[in-house]
Amino acid sequence: MANDSARLETPVQEVNLPEVPLGRVVDIGGGGEGIVSRLAEGRVCVVDTSLSKIREARIYGVAAEWFVGDGKSLPFGNSTFEAATLWFSLAYMGGQEEKELALRETSRVLREAGALSILGIVVDNSCEAVTFNGRFIYPDGYLSKMSYRVKGNHKQDHQGIGRILRKSGFEVTSVKDNVYWFEIDALKR
Repeated sequence: MANDSARLETPVQEVNLPEVPLGRVVDIGGGGEGIVSRLAEGRVCVVDTSLSKIREARIYGVAAEWFVGDGKSLPFGNSTFEAATLWFSLAYMGGQEEKELALRETSRVLREAGALSILGIVVDNSCEAVTFNGRFIYPDGYLSKMSYRVKGNHKQDHQGIGRILRKSGFEVTSVKDNVYWFEIDALKR
């Protein structure tokens, strides 16, 4: 990572986007680029705290449901979805307590044995900000370059998120550490 002591920037990372889990999906933090909604269309409910990010994602014209809301207090009943995604959104939630609340809420709205897919940025708590630069490869071969800038001063890695997941009622089924980012698949217990 490039480092000026206050900010870290990753080299461009190749991210082969995984398949979206089957069933009805809640995509938490899915505004902006709208990756999950573009891949799974009509079976996705997108939740984002920013109306402008939802508007930005809607330019792709996909048939998804859109909700302005907070991942820590989802506007859905218990056991509503078969799957959930948090793709590059957990780092925007700051500290461990916020991440725990969001993952407990995710567990609440998932049915038993519901699938969870997380793509996350590694954040080092010794910096003020991290810029993640990605080259995203869609399953159909489409390429998209994007950057995510998140606040630092908190720690996020696959080990820490794995601990929160187990505490929140999930069984981690696979983990892939890609140095600057990680992938976790889990099932609700």
